[in-house]
Amino acid sequence: MVSKPALEFLLFYKPKYREWQNVDNSQITNKDYFNYIGAIVDLILVEINNDIGNRIPDLLDNFSSYNVEQQKNIISYLFEVKINLIDIDSRDKILEKLREILSRHREFPEEDWSWPEPLLDQLEKVYSLYLYNDVIEDNKYLFNDYWPNIINPVESYRNDYDIKEKLILQKRISSVENVYEKYGVDGIVKLSESCLYPGLVGEICSKSAISDLVQQLALDALEEKSNNEFATSFISELARQDNDMAIELIDKNWSSNKKVHYLLCIPISEKVIEIVDKLDLEGKILFWNNVKYYRVIGDKIDLACEIANKLLGYGRPLTAIHSISHLFRKREHSSKIDSRLIGAILVDIATKPNNEGHLLQNIRYEILEAIKFVQSYGDFAENEIIIIEWFFLKMFRNERIKPINLINKVKNEPSFFTQLVIWVTKRNDNKHDAVEDISEDIKKNRAENVYDLLKAVNIIPGQQDKKDTDVNIDILREWIAKSREGLEKNGRLGIGDIYIGNYLSKSPLGDDNIWPHNSVRKIIETIKSKDFENGLVTGMLNSRGATWRDLYDGGAQEVNLAKQYYEDANALQLIFPRTANVLRSIARSYEGYAKMEDQDIELS
Repeated sequence: MVSKPALEFLLFYKPKYREWQNVDNSQITNKDYFNYIGAIVDLILVEINNDIGNRIPDLLDNFSSYNVEQQKNIISYLFEVKINLIDIDSRDKILEKLREILSRHREFPEEDWSWPEPLLDQLEKVYSLYLYNDVIEDNKYLFNDYWPNIINPVESYRNDYDIKEKLILQKRISSVENVYEKYGVDGIVKLSESCLYPGLVGEICSKSAISDLVQQLALDALEEKSNNEFATSFISELARQDNDMAIELIDKNWSSNKKVHYLLCIPISEKVIEIVDKLDLEGKILFWNNVKYYRVIGDKIDLACEIANKLLGYGRPLTAIHSISHLFRKREHSSKIDSRLIGAILVDIATKPNNEGHLLQNIRYEILEAIKFVQSYGDFAENEIIIIEWFFLKMFRNERIKPINLINKVKNEPSFFTQLVIWVTKRNDNKHDAVEDISEDIKKNRAENVYDLLKAVNIIPGQQDKKDTDVNIDILREWIAKSREGLEKNGRLGIGDIYIGNYLSKSPLGDDNIWPHNSVRKIIETIKSKDFENGLVTGMLNSRGATWRDLYDGGAQEVNLAKQYYEDANALQLIFPRTANVLRSIARSYEGYAKMEDQDIELS
């Protein structure tokens, strides 16, 4: 039953921010507040045995809200509880909450919120009272969390991360040594089976003075499901300390399966590969399908290439590219890496099903670096690199790395551009294209690639490269003539002109600093195609991208752009009248955009 002060508090505490609530000028005093809190504490203490595992941690969580007398009552209660009647789960919750409080307040003793040491000493005595007095049960918390709470931690203000890490390591080592001293190997097994991270027990055992004494336990557990985490972590730490010594532990009489499970715990090396090569086929497949420690430390390029080649051969191209990708970062490695191997890995990634459990996007960076390497240093024919770039076109989106060989193919081969347009458009001459014996999914992916490629193209026919501000009119004229001829033969001249216009909208500025280049202007005036001109307008408008503006700027940016395009149109009117009309169309579009932006401001 709630006490009278608490009931009075609840009666006069009403919502403050509701128009419909009656005005009440009652003031809540500190005395009222603490009476209310005291009533809640009394009620919890009365009902605490109904859910002791949650209610004691709740009391401790709010300990600083209580007055001194209430805190004394709670601590007294904690000392008086019949601990043996508390179930294990509840007892573990209480111990964890006490560790959390003691650790946090002692780690930051200078903070205003930190509790005084006499109070913490009292809580530490409570903590000691609730312990199991069993070396396994009282220490397994050290292996239930990678950063466990320690009741006597180092002070964060005076010590760094490394000292805290060393303290936890010392406590863990001491705990496994004490467990072994009392219970032997059986105690280590019980500890690893009862904690959340048995692998952590194995690692610590390998670092401790009992390493040699529990080594056989780890070797015997290699092929067991129950203690496998313990065994793999023990051996991995052993190999980290001395890899050669770890390899020497391999017994020639072991089964192929056990050898593989052991080798999977060890960083890969020439010796490891040599042992694997001597295994039967089943052992080789098991190893190369499961190896995780495949990255070579240092600049052992030949070894890295051999590992990548093995992984590729056993159907793991994604892992293969990841295993060797770190070598792409140093230019001096370029001549030593087998570029044909990198190309083969990329082709397998693109053409074969992904059965590795990796998401392609997770190694996007590594794949792009591999493509960049192949583009720069690969011993490939141009068509081979083009195929690789085509496979990975989607990965080039919003990246600095570009499909440069595909871009040059579009620029230099009008027949290729024509084919791209054919793949994404329909005929308009009442004829039909030849039926392709490919799935709809392939057609869809191909169309997406076409759009990605045409968006990525950043130079036009007649330009040498992106930095070249000149456009050779003869090359451009010939490219357009052949493209239009091919498009007309395939019933796509009108829509094709739109695509050509979109493409040529990427033209550089002319000599007068006005877009488009003089060579493109001459083409506009020559072919007199409204579709082509519409494509130029659309392409130029779409090239603007996203914009940023102040909240109430409205269409000011668009107004300025429209003004500039009108001025450019007037400058070109006499010599290039159709080009001037293209510029005016762009200006009118920006005027429309400006009105929409202004309307948004008026409505907001």
